[in-house]
Amino acid sequence: MKKSTKHMQFVRISLLIFALGFFFACSLGTQRYGKLSLSIEVPDYLKTETNEQPSNARFIHPDGEKLEFQLFVRDELFFEQTIPLNPESQSPQKVSISVDKVPYNVPLFAKITVFGEKTPTQGDEALLGSNDIYIGYLKSGNNKLTLGVKPVSDANVAYQKQEKQGQEFIYLESADTSAGTFNIEMFPKKGLYTISGYDSANIYLYDSDGKKYQNSLFIGGEEGLKTCVFYHPEDKASTYYAYLSSQTINLYGEKLDQDILITRYDDNMDSDVIVISEENIDFGYLSPWSGNSSTEIFFTIYNPYPFTLNLKYKIENADEVSNPAPSPADSKDKFKFTDFPKVLLPGKSEKFTVNFHPDNSGTYTTYSVKSTISAPGLKDFVLHFTGTGSGT
Repeated sequence: MKKSTKHMQFVRISLLIFALGFFFACSLGTQRYGKLSLSIEVPDYLKTETNEQPSNARFIHPDGEKLEFQLFVRDELFFEQTIPLNPESQSPQKVSISVDKVPYNVPLFAKITVFGEKTPTQGDEALLGSNDIYIGYLKSGNNKLTLGVKPVSDANVAYQKQEKQGQEFIYLESADTSAGTFNIEMFPKKGLYTISGYDSANIYLYDSDGKKYQNSLFIGGEEGLKTCVFYHPEDKASTYYAYLSSQTINLYGEKLDQDILITRYDDNMDSDVIVISEENIDFGYLSPWSGNSSTEIFFTIYNPYPFTLNLKYKIENADEVSNPAPSPADSKDKFKFTDFPKVLLPGKSEKFTVNFHPDNSGTYTTYSVKSTISAPGLKDFVLHFTGTGSGT
């Protein structure tokens, strides 16, 4: 019995080994392969508005001469390709890569590197951007991916906190940005942030994956101060990237103490400027002898958020008015909103007007109101309007 039992165990083990060997042999013999398609889109740096760029634009330095792409299966190099870039291009370049016979059910990794021309001093190609990306497993069906490239820069700027008279103030530490590309260390507090530079043709912002940052808007005129306003969505630190399309001496920036973004044109700055919540805006003095019975100020409201804003406003009499004061019903009737949007989609902006139209009452009267603009999920935005009218 003992010999028979040992014999049966030996047979069973032999059959098990044979079955496992046959299984692995079949698996290797039936390995499935697919096609992987990749694209890397180069932003158009010549546009005047960043939100005119393609929504899936990825960072590739405009001085890039060539892009090197490598695909790894597990830890082994499976495919590589070098693609020339055109630094003189006047329109976005699109890099397309297609890889055939990529095995299923194995982890895939990619490495992208962008080089510039050789420098006279270093003699080597300048490393402008790179990214190591875990792609994952090839799936059946559509395998089209868009990958990003992170700029390589030793220039770093950071938002930091300072206490002033018991209040928290978060600002961008000033730094030399002659490098053109730089890394931004975010403060771990969500909200609206600004980054500005004088005489910079444009400021382009990219997220931690090297893709164009969607929650950003560009504000500025043809000359002078240019400002990028963006929404940092989490109470945690992260690193963003930025590119200046022309050099500037220093960068400036801060965290806005408001959720709603509104601008108006400033004659002294010769450009649009951000309106601060609780700001006092004076329409000045209107006289019938000047031929003006009303005046208006133009505003622009933006949506830097990844969700739609449902907006509304109300006008109330201010708590204090000058003497002689109008009756409580008078002040709020002297200011009117025109073309104010009720709905504002992500990344969009709309213009609206506030009109001041006092009565010709025969006396000098200063009118004062409080205007509140609101949207669900955001802090109310308050403006105080004043204006003086007189009559014959």
